[in-house]
Formats: sequence, C-alpha cells, structure tokens
Amino acid sequence: MRSVSKWNVLVRSLGLAVLSISLTAGLASGQDRPSRDGQQNRGNDREQSGRRGMGNMSRMANLTQVVGEEIFRPTYMVRDLNTYARTLDLSRDQQSMIKTLIEDYDAAFRVNVDEIQAELSESRPDLENDPEIIEQREVMRERFQEIRADIEEEIERQREAGEIAEDDRGAVREVWRSRMNGMREEMQASMSDFVQTDRFKTMYAEGSRIISTWINLRAQLDSEFQANLALLLNEDQQAMLPAANREVRRANAASTGRLAGEGTNLINVLREVGIDHDHGDETLVASVATYRIDLDDAIIARDQFLVTQVPSMLNALERSSPKSLQRLVTERVELHEGVRNVHDRYIDLIASQLPEEQASEFMQEALRAGYPRIYSPMGAQRAFDAANKLDSLDPNTREAVA
Repeated sequence: MRSVSKWNVLVRSLGLAVLSISLTAGLASGQDRPSRDGQQNRGNDREQSGRRGMGNMSRMANLTQVVGEEIFRPTYMVRDLNTYARTLDLSRDQQSMIKTLIEDYDAAFRVNVDEIQAELSESRPDLENDPEIIEQREVMRERFQEIRADIEEEIERQREAGEIAEDDRGAVREVWRSRMNGMREEMQASMSDFVQTDRFKTMYAEGSRIISTWINLRAQLDSEFQANLALLLNEDQQAMLPAANREVRRANAASTGRLAGEGTNLINVLREVGIDHDHGDETLVASVATYRIDLDDAIIARDQFLVTQVPSMLNALERSSPKSLQRLVTERVELHEGVRNVHDRYIDLIASQLPEEQASEFMQEALRAGYPRIYSPMGAQRAFDAANKLDSLDPNTREAVA
C-alpha cells in the first residue's frame, strides 16, 4: 500500500505544471509573502476546507490547468517587432511585412491552441455529475461538520479547565489550525486514491498524446516563422538575426520567470543608468557580450523544458509515479534558478568593472529590478517596520531604524 505522504506529491502537483510554482516559491525565491498578521487564511479554514478538496480534484481533471500556461504561450508576439526593427535596422517596408508575418504566426498559433485545448477539455471526466464524486463531496461535508463540532467542544473543555483563557484567540486559532490540517490530510489521501483510478489514467494518457502532437506542431510554426523572417532580410541583417533573436528572448523572459531575480534584464539596467556597454571599456563590453550568451543559453534550456516536460509529467501521473514527478519538479526549479543565477553572477561581475560611483548605482538598480520586495524603498521600509516590532530590539537600534 502506497504511503499517503508520497501520494500527497500527486495531489499538490497539479495546478500549473506539477507543483513547480509552490516549490519554486518555497525553495528558491527568497521572497516569500507572509500573511500580514499570521492569520491570513483563518476564515477559509473554518468555512471553505470542506469545498477546497473537491475544487482541487476538479483542477486535477482540467488538463489545461494541469499542463500550465507556458506551453500555450506563443514564442513570438507583435511587440517583438520593435526589438527586431531596432536590432536589425529594418526599413519601413520591412517592418510592415514582418508585422504581417508575426500577425499571421500569432493567428495560426492561437487557432491551434484553441483546437488543442478543446481536445483536452473533451478528455476530461465529468466530475460534476459523477456519482462517486457527489458521494465523496457529501462525506467530506459531513466530516467537516463533525470536526467543527469536535473543535468547539474541545475549545469549551479547555476553557472550563483553565487551559485556554477566554480572550486567548491565539490558542483558539492553534486548535483550529491543528484539526483543519488533519482534515486536509484526509482529503488529500482521498484525492490521491481517486487520481489513480482508470478514468484519470486514461485522461492523462490521452493528454500526453495530445500535448506531444502540439509540441511538434508549435516547433514547426516557430521554424516556419524564422525561415520566412530570414527571407525578408538582406545578408547583413541575416547575419545579425541570431543576436536579434537573443534580444527577443531576453525581453520576453520576464513573463516566464517564477523566481525573484529571474526576470531581471541587466542590459536595460545598464541603459537606464547611462553606462555605454557596447563601446566603452573593453573588459565591460566583453562581460556584457558573455552575459547575453550565457543568459540566452539558460533561457533556452528553461523554456524548452517547460514545454517538453509536459508529456513526461502526464506519463508520470498515468503511471502514478511520485518519484518521476519529483524529479521533473526538481529539474524545473533548477532551470528557473539557472536563469536567475546568471543575472546574479553578472551583477557582481559588471559592478566590479565599473567606477565606484557607477558600480553602486548599477548594483542598486539591478537589485531593485530583480528583487523589488527587498531592495525597493517600500521593501526597505517593511524591513524597518518588522524590526521595530521585535521586543528584543535595544533602544539605540530601535531609534536608528525608526
């Protein structure tokens, strides 16, 4: 018999391409968003836990949500025309033709996405009218009512015994939190068993087939776009096309980033602080050139994995293989970190090659762009406010941060 703890991986993994969003936030961002008072979801615990599990099951049966949004995002967009125009020095006629080319690509891409998503929806089991789901929903509702009554009795007993003061809301919350966590584990165990049924396995197998077909088709659309784009360029522009494509990928990378610091664009930061990174100091120019290449390699590796890992994920779900899922999640996290680490590495390197005043300004703006919750003025103020609330803070330090 499989342990509940292993199969909780399956339950939590489905939403935006396995559980990568929650894992990346917890493992790598360094910018968790704590609740304002430590009580953020208290009301939901009391009123919505009985429904939350069924909602999670519905999401598990929605393959469009399971596979994530990245696979349905076009590689090229109309906004990229400005980047191509600047980097390739396009004439007005070329811009007009390339705009039409991008619009045609986008239209074809979206038509195919609509068809693929329709196929995925058709493969979804009807959970709303499924007798087993309806019965399970009723069982969960009754179980929630039982637990709620037990909690209220336990709180009253502890108050009468003097274990909890009448106005000790913290202790009351802790009783609620402990019992509701137990109920969530029950629901997760129930859902874990359900996703191993034939109806889900059939859905995941069909989803893997559909997505594999789509991956090949979108690769063909991208390849045709690049071939047609090259036909509209002269020889000099064709030679510059790889560099232009790198800039397009870099400009679009922020929308794919999940971690703080992952969407930073150091080229934009250099421009904003007025540093000539193309014709200035030779060492700086060389560093910026290698930054462009290293970043592009990391972006390509990440974005290709975000697309190509989807069939593997669905196959792992079909086989009920939490180890395979965990391996995919780990690789995804590492690739997101890989993009972020390129930025962080070159922030230090570039700053070390600048005069002191420029280095300080560049470092400040780069960190603010990548980690706004920490390095923006508001982020700093939040840190000071948090420090001021510490009981252990000595008076001199409190005055300094006030």
